[in-house]
Amino acid sequence: MRREWELEDLIECWTLDEAEVKLLANKSGATRLGFALMLKFFELEGRFPRREDVPKAAVDYMAGQVKVDAALFAEYRWSGSTIEYHRAQIRRFHGFRETTVADEDKLTFWLADKICPVETSRERLRAALLARCREDRTEPPTPKQIERLAGAAEALFEREFTATTMRHRQAGASQGHRVTGQPVRGGVGEGGGGAAGTGDAHVPVRLRRRAGADQVDPAGGAVLGAQGGDDRRPGGVADPARAQDQRAGREEGRERAEQRVPAGAGQVRHLGQARPGGAGPARGARPQGDLPGGGHDHAGRHHRRGQGE
Repeated sequence: MRREWELEDLIECWTLDEAEVKLLANKSGATRLGFALMLKFFELEGRFPRREDVPKAAVDYMAGQVKVDAALFAEYRWSGSTIEYHRAQIRRFHGFRETTVADEDKLTFWLADKICPVETSRERLRAALLARCREDRTEPPTPKQIERLAGAAEALFEREFTATTMRHRQAGASQGHRVTGQPVRGGVGEGGGGAAGTGDAHVPVRLRRRAGADQVDPAGGAVLGAQGGDDRRPGGVADPARAQDQRAGREEGRERAEQRVPAGAGQVRHLGQARPGGAGPARGARPQGDLPGGGHDHAGRHHRRGQGE
């Protein structure tokens, strides 16, 4: 409640109407003034005031309406049966009810679910709680109770947030392990990939294994061909088209080698000859008489026999 009031604002907000004046019929002195101020304060704020919450300008203005000395407001008792009866009258007049334990639990869960994810200020949490009570037509808890409920809501939100984050991490890790057969490195938000770190370079995308001829490389998630060729794309993902081209190229190379056997027999024998200086066969040379595919060089053997004779 603001402390400074202009006369126009006092007239608009603190003037008693006819129905409200009727509630003052059996009241006098400090009781009459205190009740009138509580009645209008509740209408404006949706809660009951403490003594220090009532602006002095409002006390002076209300005292003139109810024909009571403003100094008597200091004698109004803020505890006991009289003020409890006044509060009950004011709640009935405005159509409100007292807050129950169940209401407090609902307020706590509502704050944790709707307000805490978007607000971190305790003052805004208090304001949201008071507005909620006003919408529900319930008397708000006391200031100490409001602080307790706000603290409980913040703690509940933090626990739920932590539990949800861990569930996402575990779900992402399980999914990655099922796809690759290897443990997934990375977690929530790593590499910009979301819940399971799907943007991380260490987390493989879907790998397609080809009919038992390939195997997964645990280091990079690549697929290795049956002949040992690396058919990975950049990033460690298998390229089926490239793998097929490599296999076709190997088969074609074997066929060409077998077709060149008769014409190149001398060359095959030359590959097996010793290097100058008595060193062994050149690196990569096949034994004499061997051809690609496991064949033998019969023509070369007959040629050497003729030279010996």
